[in-house]
Amino acid sequence: MLRLSRRTLERMRVDGTGPRYLKAGPGKRARVLYREADVVAWIDRFQFGSTSEYGR
Repeated sequence: MLRLSRRTLERMRVDGTGPRYLKAGPGKRARVLYREADVVAWIDRFQFGSTSEYGR
């Protein structure tokens, strides 16, 4: 859906800049999952009507 690499998503999770996510199980090696609604909500935060709106 996003066409981002796993590494990019991992970096975004560490930085707190990506979509909300879930961990399927305990521990560091637990699988990371994203709800479609959370991804869509994250994308919607970057919606602009004109270039002058960007950066506000």
